[in-house]
This record gives sequence, structure tokens and C-alpha cells, in this order.
Amino acid sequence: MIIYFDMDGTLADLYKGEWLKDINNEDTRPFDEAAKLIPEEVLSELNKKYDLGIITWLPRDANKDYGSRVRRSKMEWLKKHYPNINFKETHMVIYGTPKKYVAKDKQGILVDDEARHRDNWEGMAIKPEDLKEL
Repeated sequence: MIIYFDMDGTLADLYKGEWLKDINNEDTRPFDEAAKLIPEEVLSELNKKYDLGIITWLPRDANKDYGSRVRRSKMEWLKKHYPNINFKETHMVIYGTPKKYVAKDKQGILVDDEARHRDNWEGMAIKPEDLKEL
């Protein structure tokens, strides 16, 4: 079984300051500078029982160049903040792609701060603050 984590608002505290202005200006700063929301120790403990993965969206209407830069920024952010976690799957997909379509483990668990993603998931889906229930 795999636990899939959203990044923006779940692992990474993206929504601070001028984040939307920066994204509209195709700046990767919000992705580069986001604070970590879930301690690495929590993921390490989960990783003893489960595989871990990432399913995250790129910004809305991102062109190919900006999408590529955001992907690089998100990958670097993961390496910086979770250096000891080996994510089995990492999916950084076009905005609006249903997350259930890209998950390889259709029975996996989704951890996401947005209700719409949890509601559209076909398996178990929880808010980040409910991780202690796993």
C-alpha cells in the first residue's frame, strides 16, 4: 500500500505572502521558499509501514517552460526538506488532472489539504492533520 501526499498546502506551506502574484509572474519563489508542514520524522515512521508517493499539480495555465521550472523547484524542495525519504512515485501533473488517474496503487491513501481532491479519490483520503490515525 502507498500513501500519496499532495505538496502545496499539505507538505509545503505554499500559500504565504505574494504567492499568487509570483505564480502569475511565472516565478518559482513560492515553491523554492515554502516552509515544511509535516516533519520528516512523521514520514519516516509512516515509511516503516507504507510506501510513500507524491501527486501534485503544476500551477494553473503553466506553459511548458514554467511547468518544467516548477517541477525542478518541487523536486529540489523535496530533496532539501525530506532528504532521507525515498518517494516510490512522484507525479507532478497538469493542473486539473484527477489525482486518481495517475496513482499506480488504486487502493492507496491520499493525504491532501483540499476537500475536492479527497472527495474525488476512490480509496481512503484524509486531511494532513489526520495522519495520526494511520
